[in-house]
Amino acid sequence: MHSFLLLVAQTIFMAVGAVGLSVLTGSEEIPAQPGLWAFLFMVGYLVVGGWLIVRIGILRFSKQSWSELGWRTRFLGKDILIGILGFLILLLVFLSLGSLFDFLSWQEFLERQESYTFAQRLLFLVIGLQAGLIEESVFRGHLQPKCIDRFGLVVGVLIVAIVFAFYHLNFHLISLIGKMVLGLGYGVLRGRNNSLWRPATAHMLTWVVLGTL
Repeated sequence: MHSFLLLVAQTIFMAVGAVGLSVLTGSEEIPAQPGLWAFLFMVGYLVVGGWLIVRIGILRFSKQSWSELGWRTRFLGKDILIGILGFLILLLVFLSLGSLFDFLSWQEFLERQESYTFAQRLLFLVIGLQAGLIEESVFRGHLQPKCIDRFGLVVGVLIVAIVFAFYHLNFHLISLIGKMVLGLGYGVLRGRNNSLWRPATAHMLTWVVLGTL
């Protein structure tokens, strides 16, 4: 029950963040100049979400430490490097599938990289930090170990990736497939009990490099 309520709370929190950002920028897509208020809103969203969802919703109710959740720092440099490598492999897979199913070609990807402004990149970074800290704590830190314990490694990772895809509330088939591929990648990086820094690094870089999908 706790895991279900946590997922509902995170979904509501994500929806509130998306609506708030759309209102502040005046667009469903992040414009070239999102503005100071949008940036401050996302910084506040990161701080409040980290406290409510992770600190209260997971650590206090589950009686876990940060380390038990997966945020271990013993091999931090190695875990971040693995996360970067995982992201690069995931980017290659994602863009290959995008070209195959005609939703994001290599040419479109390169054009996006040239078109993004510094302000957009900065906002993507803040959103990526939120995704890396909060979403990875919920999905790969809290839910994935529970699913693996019940269903085994492969099925557990797959279940969490499917839930992660639907959690974004975009039910277009291509979007669901894309989010599930990313979720699978993050899940593989986390594995049975690897450091959360691995999927968190990859998730953050997904936002910084790809931006809105």
